[in-house]
Formats: sequence, structure tokens, C-alpha cells
Amino acid sequence: DEIGLEAVETLSVSLALTQLSDAVEVGQPNATVVNIPDDDDVAFRFGMPELRVNEDAGSFMMCVLKNRYIIVPVTVDIQLVQGSATQDVDYDSSTIPTSVTIQPTSDRFCFDSDIIDDLKFLEGDEDFQLVLVDRLPSGVIISSDTTRIVIVDDDVMEVFFERPSYTVNEDYGVTTVCLTKGIEVATVTQFTVDTVTQDCSATSPDDYAGGTWSVTFETAENVQCITIAIVPDNDRELIECFNVILQIPAPIAGAVVPGVPFTARVCIEDIGQLV
Repeated sequence: DEIGLEAVETLSVSLALTQLSDAVEVGQPNATVVNIPDDDDVAFRFGMPELRVNEDAGSFMMCVLKNRYIIVPVTVDIQLVQGSATQDVDYDSSTIPTSVTIQPTSDRFCFDSDIIDDLKFLEGDEDFQLVLVDRLPSGVIISSDTTRIVIVDDDVMEVFFERPSYTVNEDYGVTTVCLTKGIEVATVTQFTVDTVTQDCSATSPDDYAGGTWSVTFETAENVQCITIAIVPDNDRELIECFNVILQIPAPIAGAVVPGVPFTARVCIEDIGQLV
């Protein structure tokens, strides 16, 4: 019993008289063939059950491994199972082999397949699966038949204030502060960021109505503004200022990041000081 996967082997056996040829004759059939099928098994599996690859990586490598010595090449098929990733939009299916053959001198077969960067922002991670399928005859065991390829959405959207500073006359009553996206492209989903005021020489609620505002960008919107109330008084004052600070909520942090400027200064000009 040899150790290793090999093809079916045969042994030919025939009869021939060496003595008493006058008294004994060989009947028919005088020969036979003994088939020795190989009942050794070899196990195949993917190199890892899950592979995470950044969308902008361009490609990923996956390996099919075998666990023991073989005498003959062995081929296993690979089936593609659709997931949330779209075939030939998020990855190039033509670069995924439909079968792999491992030679006797190798313990693996590795292949590279292409990932497509679709430049879609806030689409989330997407995936598909590869499944190993053995071919007849038997002798091939699939010990780990599935691997999941996760395409990580690594596109980053910057958000920042349209201007680093604003000046408003006290008697106007309000000021408008705007946020803008760093790239004027549609996102797959809407997203929301927060802004919060911070007292400096101007204080809330005496000089302005401070607070926190949630700002939502719809998929095709590039600019969003908030309105902050200014509190007028009859006192002659120097210019007073407060800050508006951009904050990124935890669920979208990483996919949406603060650009520059991420703080806007609002200065209140007392019109009375100009008289």
C-alpha cells in the first residue's frame, strides 16, 4: 500500500507450463489482468476561509492547498457564488479560474484576480464566495470548500467648512455657515455629520444661540448650511467671536473624515461701534 494519490495500476498474470507439458495443457483463459485502484485520498482546501481586500488594491491572491503527496496531477473546479458585490462591476470574474490543477511537485496553486474600484462613496463592504468542487473519480476530498472575498469600501469622503471665517453684523439677527463635500460626486447613501458651537469672546446665549446641529447630505447634494441666531443688544462692544466645529459621528467615521477647515470662526460686528 503506497502513500499517495496515483492513477489505477494494473498487473498482468499469465499461465505457462514449465514441466509435464505432454500430460498437462493450459486452458483458456490463460491470462488475466488485475486492476489495483488507488483508495488513498487527498484533501484540498482554500488557503483561508475569508479574505478582506481594499477596493483600491486592484487585485487579490487566493491559493488552493493540498495536504499530501500525489503522483498524478489533480484538478478541482471553482464555482463563483454571487453575494452583495456585483460581478464585473466590483470584480472581474474573467480573472477567476474555473478550475485549478496542482502538480505532483507542488502543494498549492495560487491565482490573482482583479478588483474594480468603482469610485462609489459610502457603498459599504461587498462580498462574493468561491466554492471548490471535486471531479470524479473519487480520491479528492474537499476539507474547506468555501472562501468569502470581502471587498472593503475604502473610498473616503472629506467634509469641511466652505470658509474658515464669517463676519456678521449684530443687527442682522442670523448668520449662515456652510459645509461642503470634498469631492462633488454622488454618494450611494445619504450621510449626516454634526456641528457644535464653542464660546470664545462671544458667549451663548447672550451673544448668539449656541447648540448642536445635525447636517444631512442627500446622495446628490454637495453643500449644506446651518443658520445660527445672533442676539442683538444695545451695548457698544468690540467684535466678538465664537467657533463652529465639525464632528463626524462614529458610525461613518473613516468613510467620512473632516477636511480643512474643520472649524469655522464667526465674528459678530457691533454696528453701534461704527457710529
